[in-house]
Amino acid sequence: MALSLDGHAQGTATTATTVAATLTTSNSNDIIIAVVSTEKRATPSTISGISGASLTWKFRSRVVSNSVTRTNTIEMWWAVTASPLTAQTITATIAGGTPDASSMVVFGVTGCQTSQPWDNGCGPMTLALQSGTTPSFPNTSTVGANCFLIFANGSTINAVTGTPTGYTQIAVAAATGSVDYSETGVYYKVVSSAQSGVTVSGGGSVSTENSSIFDALTAGPTTGNNPAPCIDYSGGSAIATSTNSRTITVQAPTAGDTILIASYCEASGGGPSISGISASGLTFTLRKRSHGSSRGSLELWSAPAASPVSATTATISYSGTFDNTTVFTFTVSNATNPFDPNAGVPAVESNVATGTWTPSVSITTTDALGVVVAMEGMANPSTNGFGSPPTGFWLMENVPNNSGSDYCYSSFTAQAQSAALISHTVAWGASVPDSNGGEYLVDALTIALSTSGGGGSNPSPGFWMA
Repeated sequence: MALSLDGHAQGTATTATTVAATLTTSNSNDIIIAVVSTEKRATPSTISGISGASLTWKFRSRVVSNSVTRTNTIEMWWAVTASPLTAQTITATIAGGTPDASSMVVFGVTGCQTSQPWDNGCGPMTLALQSGTTPSFPNTSTVGANCFLIFANGSTINAVTGTPTGYTQIAVAAATGSVDYSETGVYYKVVSSAQSGVTVSGGGSVSTENSSIFDALTAGPTTGNNPAPCIDYSGGSAIATSTNSRTITVQAPTAGDTILIASYCEASGGGPSISGISASGLTFTLRKRSHGSSRGSLELWSAPAASPVSATTATISYSGTFDNTTVFTFTVSNATNPFDPNAGVPAVESNVATGTWTPSVSITTTDALGVVVAMEGMANPSTNGFGSPPTGFWLMENVPNNSGSDYCYSSFTAQAQSAALISHTVAWGASVPDSNGGEYLVDALTIALSTSGGGGSNPSPGFWMA
């Protein structure tokens, strides 16, 4: 049976810990997808589980756009049906406090391989944005020829990005809260040939915090190694002002993951470095520190997870009091040797107050299959300090902190790597304002190979952002 949409529904809720939609489908052996967005002030809400239709629901991906005042979370869950559904209520249960508003889109897809429904190309990819930007995923690829591509966007305003070129809208669910909004838009495209390096962009910019997911279902079978490791999970950003510590919630959905924490902090007297990171059952070690400028320090730390880690608090201690800090966490699916062994990575560059700066380093890697991550931090930029990602990279998250006596901005990006790199230049996509110095760090992550498919974990090599 050809891949096709088989029914959809939407639901909304205001100041409630559940949101539901009633779904009817026509065919057996569908893949049922639930996409849920929540809006909450200060700290994010997450989905603790999906229930309904006597199905076994599995987590697929999550991303959070986190600003100083509010957060937008979007999640994707899935299940397999044995028979058609008739007016079945699908309910998402929300954890982490009651959101101001939540919205939900559920739909069925006919024609997928039910044992391993997810294509091993590059999905799911996730993206968190603050405001005024069109969500865009560069370098999307699929292994299979026959795929059902999914683009989902959630926002904290009563407007989502709109339909990507060549896609069809499934539904838009809009909830009005007492303070803000939650809106979820889901779009799809059926393709009959393998995709390679395709950029998929939303239909327009979104004026406030918003989060997006790109993924692909396959008619299968999916075989072989993943040629382009993917982003699976996002949403772990945090900021702090005028203190010497910060907490962040870390997660590792699969045993054998490695949790990574990146931090940029600045202070007028010199940005303090991280003295240690503590979390129950985890041991963090420093991977690399870039601290060449007078104001800031950009660092990457890692901890292997022998077993799955669910919503664990990590405390980051600094060597002194900072003016501002930004923190981001993500997880790679390799606990034994998560970093490329070549001495050509990681690479760092520092700059000290030259007005504008285009960060650029040269890297060399040994392994063909992996993910290159590039991150920059700017101390007290006079204007927005993000710039744009390096060519071919997608944005994991921008983290602004303009709540203290000084400002700092950090940006975290990634690119799938399918060939070893030799003296390869990774340059930021545009110059950034450099009022008080900045740091740039590029590293290469080696992905543990897997062809296991299905389940709640990534069926292909990839890394998770927590």
